[in-house]
Amino acid sequence: MKLKALGLFVAIRAFVLIGLATATSFKGESFTKVFSRWDALWYQRIAEHGYGHIKIAADGRHLSDYAFFPLYPALEHRVHQITRLAYIPSGVLISSIASIVAALFIFLLVREIRGEKAATIAVVMWAALPMGIVESLAYSETLFTAFATGALYLVIKKRFINAAFLAFGAGLTRPTGLAVALAVSMPAAIYWWSNRNSIKAFLVIFIAPLGWLAYVLWVGHKTGSLFGYFTVTKGWGNNVDGGVAFVKWIVHQFTDGSFIAGMGIILGLVAVIALTVWGFRDQQPLPLLIYSTALVAISVMTSGYFGSKPRYLLPAFALLIAPASWLATKRARVVVGSLLILTLGAAIYGGAWVSGSGPL
Repeated sequence: MKLKALGLFVAIRAFVLIGLATATSFKGESFTKVFSRWDALWYQRIAEHGYGHIKIAADGRHLSDYAFFPLYPALEHRVHQITRLAYIPSGVLISSIASIVAALFIFLLVREIRGEKAATIAVVMWAALPMGIVESLAYSETLFTAFATGALYLVIKKRFINAAFLAFGAGLTRPTGLAVALAVSMPAAIYWWSNRNSIKAFLVIFIAPLGWLAYVLWVGHKTGSLFGYFTVTKGWGNNVDGGVAFVKWIVHQFTDGSFIAGMGIILGLVAVIALTVWGFRDQQPLPLLIYSTALVAISVMTSGYFGSKPRYLLPAFALLIAPASWLATKRARVVVGSLLILTLGAAIYGGAWVSGSGPL
């Protein structure tokens, strides 16, 4: 069953790439060129030249590459050295391998708590997300998801130290590594409180957030300010404002005459909140609930780059567990039909999105 799930995952990813190739051909664009856009170029520059680059945006903002966490470009640089592939193809290779690792851990985790059928469906649903095309780009989301899924699976298995080191890796990959650290540290703290002789559980509380904290402090050192990382992200327009800017952006869609876009955003937001609540009603393990809630909160409560919100939620695989479990109780034709519709939608949306405004 595990190989079946991974085979379906790879097949769906290939189908979505065909959708992207079709969309770029229809628009008269280069299929390979769409891989060398947006954040992929920032990661490439870091992998090639290291940190320290600042770009002055058209609106006067100072965009520093310190906003990007270091593990992904470091791996991109290493793969380039070993394989002699160009940097962005090296990044695509990392993302492709990491996506398969993430799919494997999703299967193992969901099988542990909901059974094999639900696990297979969850893997297929993650592959067929509308923003799933990012799994095939030179972006850090799939590497982060591989660390996150592995950490959550291991913490559910009470293998706290191993989970903590994967959380450490997640913290070096994306700023949302803090969500993984919380999801690992809090259950470990509860376990330690009940088992005071567990030194391992006590150590996890410190190891899990260390990757995230180390990079933030390093940026602080490089910029000469303890809160230098947050100054950098402010320069990009990414502030934690409780969601005020996000709400204003939604309102702007309606006042600017983009009623359909505004309704689409609201429906998407409602769906994410509903899936989060469904996870609680589904009585999922505490680490998954902490992770999902923290990831959604971070995504919604930060300002800037609102068009990137869908890909920020790509690692929120735990939101799929409840609907996957529900779908697993239905007849085979309902399951197959639903997943085929999702896959077709992912191919159409992914092709239009990446060949258009893109994940930014």
